[in-house]
Amino acid sequence: MYADDTHLTYASNDIDDIDHHFNEDLAKVNPTVISANYRRTVRQGDFKFILGKSVPMPAMDTVKKITDEFIEVEYFLKNKTRVKEIFLQPVPHEHLLKKSAQKQPGIPLNILIIGVDSLSHSNTKRKLPKVYKYLKNELRSILFNGHSIVGDGTTEQLTAMLTGLGELEQHESRRHHKNPKPVDGWSWIYKQLKETGYLTGYSGDCPGLGPWQYRLMGFKNPPTDFYTRPFYAMAAQLIKNPNICLASRTISKVQFDYIREVFDMFKNKLKFFFSFNGKIRSLVYYFILINVSSVERQSNHGLKY
Repeated sequence: MYADDTHLTYASNDIDDIDHHFNEDLAKVNPTVISANYRRTVRQGDFKFILGKSVPMPAMDTVKKITDEFIEVEYFLKNKTRVKEIFLQPVPHEHLLKKSAQKQPGIPLNILIIGVDSLSHSNTKRKLPKVYKYLKNELRSILFNGHSIVGDGTTEQLTAMLTGLGELEQHESRRHHKNPKPVDGWSWIYKQLKETGYLTGYSGDCPGLGPWQYRLMGFKNPPTDFYTRPFYAMAAQLIKNPNICLASRTISKVQFDYIREVFDMFKNKLKFFFSFNGKIRSLVYYFILINVSSVERQSNHGLKY
């Protein structure tokens, strides 16, 4: 069974802290824990993941560390029952730490874009007046009025934003059309950002309704350095109604904690991260305080039901 009364997920920019949390959590799950094993999550395209071989959790007093981004941990209890949890963490891989710019960036900004599904500009003003007031008066945000959509639905809006072209201006990727291909070859801004030394990330918390997976072929090889879809695909199997929580934590908190850790871990690197949130919608809105030069709150279409 999966634990439902503990922090099911955890993120940290310190791998030692991750290991400490795993061991500390043994007592939270059950004081009679005998041992724990973990399995890494292996992505096999956008529509499938598998779990790797089960191996023992490293002890806190060893130099061995867990360097997988997404794992499932299984605890073995004295009463012969088993409890499972899932975890995610950004990992300071050597190739990320050594990434350098091939071209000079224009204005070297750290950029975080927070998109909220089914929450238009007008709907934000109606349903979240305090948030809107805070954005306008406290953060002194620049609000774009009079802008319209470029097509119907989420895919059209995000495709235009991140590629500079409409969906139908790219090569065919619609699943039920002739000879569709994954969206890897689209003109993603991530590719240009990587040339200027940026670390890039995309995290969407609702894999079943992914903008490029719901009716398109998705990615074979994601264009970003950080890509959490395998984790949220695994989490989707555990989420119970109401579907905004993963055990004791909201999906949005899991999402934003992870993003904060990415920004904290790579303080000396330029970062461009897009967070698309389908689980919070108009129910609640979170702000995260991290070291960024620009935070954008992107409106999507309004509610369709």
